[in-house]
Amino acid sequence: MATKLRLSRMEFVKFMLNFSHRHMAALTAETCIDNAQMVGGKPTAAKYGGFVTKVASLTWNHAIDYQKAVENKLKKFELDPTAFLAEEHRFAKRALTADGKLSSLSYHKDDEGLPEDNRRWYLVAYIMDGIVKSRYTYTDAKGCPVEPSVLHADLRDKRSKKQAEAGLVNIEQQVIYRNYSVNNLHNVKFDGYDIDLY
Repeated sequence: MATKLRLSRMEFVKFMLNFSHRHMAALTAETCIDNAQMVGGKPTAAKYGGFVTKVASLTWNHAIDYQKAVENKLKKFELDPTAFLAEEHRFAKRALTADGKLSSLSYHKDDEGLPEDNRRWYLVAYIMDGIVKSRYTYTDAKGCPVEPSVLHADLRDKRSKKQAEAGLVNIEQQVIYRNYSVNNLHNVKFDGYDIDLY
């Protein structure tokens, strides 16, 4: 039976930095899709009243090295593992655990010199089997449900171009790497823990 915890978001960060996890996990997060994520920007967002709220419930892997994960995927599909070289993330820097291992968290690069309590924290999620283990629901600015197939047609392509160039063309083949803001998390389950965040 899972150990049920209720943690503040900063308590959750400190909890996750305490040790390294290498198992599957589940999360529920609520985010707002902004104009930059939509083809056409504001005019497209206007179709939904200006913005869309996305609730993600997904199974993910954590504390994984992105480069190695993509190399393993390339090997799985009998492709050249040397064809991919990961680049530094645009805004996030991976955090290490107290014993120097990769944690399941990252923080904003601009916050490097700040105390932990003042950093913008993200949960690093790797979706290893494409969209199969992911479930998303959407509502428009008025709270009305939005059909995923309708919205997806208006969203920018989320596939990794570098992975596609290496041969992992379909999103179902790719290692999907996402940073979920800790501020947007509602629940995280892993290693026998069931954590509600407030």
